[in-house]
Amino acid sequence: MKVGIFSHCTMDTIVYENEQYDAPGGPASYCSLTARKQKHDVNLYTKYGPNYPLEEFFKENKINTPDALSSNSTTKFRIELNGSDRKLFVENMCEKINFMENDNDGVIISPVFDEISLETYSKIKNSDNFVLLDPQGFLREKNANNEISLKKTSLDLNNIDAIKMNPDELYAMTGLTGNDGIKQLQKLGIEHVIYTNKQEISLLVKDKLYTIFLPKMTLTDTTGIGDIFCSTFTCTMLKEKDFLWALSFAGGAARNVTVTTAGTGDNAKTNTIVGTDVFGNEIGGRDNPQGFGPQAAYGKDFDGKVVKSGLYIVTLEKESTILKTTVGVLNR
Repeated sequence: MKVGIFSHCTMDTIVYENEQYDAPGGPASYCSLTARKQKHDVNLYTKYGPNYPLEEFFKENKINTPDALSSNSTTKFRIELNGSDRKLFVENMCEKINFMENDNDGVIISPVFDEISLETYSKIKNSDNFVLLDPQGFLREKNANNEISLKKTSLDLNNIDAIKMNPDELYAMTGLTGNDGIKQLQKLGIEHVIYTNKQEISLLVKDKLYTIFLPKMTLTDTTGIGDIFCSTFTCTMLKEKDFLWALSFAGGAARNVTVTTAGTGDNAKTNTIVGTDVFGNEIGGRDNPQGFGPQAAYGKDFDGKVVKSGLYIVTLEKESTILKTTVGVLNR
């Protein structure tokens, strides 16, 4: 499967307490690398300046970057972190991204700030089979100090299959909050509306709202987590055509917990849960046959019944820590 990603590569200066460091970033980097990890071919439509540190890495990982090199400097942001507060400043913008004819199976549109014109946006969303939009860059404006804030924005959402938004972005686009805003986006024709609110991730499809709760973890820098979620959701939808599995798998990828499935040799309709839980313990497999709550190894529960596809609440315990989380099971 082939995924197209439209977004600027960036250089981010991340400031925390009295320290700062520079790192390459942006949805272009995080989404494309995530898609390659999931064995998808990637066309990255972006712009970056000379000596961008990931240019060779893209080539080594077979990420196609047509017409990406610009004579202008790479887009640069300054991210100031203070507890859960985050301030974003734009320090430089590279040139805009142009539309290219392509044979992608799906596409992620995830601008960071003014690099995709509305004309280009229209061409992108009308040219691919599955389109996920993370509209953050369309909603942003800067003040005299180059600090980024959100503005009320109206976008044409025709031919958008999925959209991901947080509470502030939802309000900027709809003037509504919570379920009212989510339903408003659905009325505009979007089949999969994803709403992220800290540890809570919800997905509205038809008349049902599915919600997973990620474990509370102390994270100083959450840069790139939303991009990893978007890329994993898109790749899983393209491969499996199963929105519940895409939601749960993307949630797992975003919180850096590995949960994968593989069919067993003697029964193609069962699956083995493998990987590690949030404590680093092995899940499933021959060395841990009772590894993951009621949905044990090899796709069967403790009573020997095949575990059906769906979302499952799992309790993980280690010493004095008890964590309830949600995982997805997909029977092949």
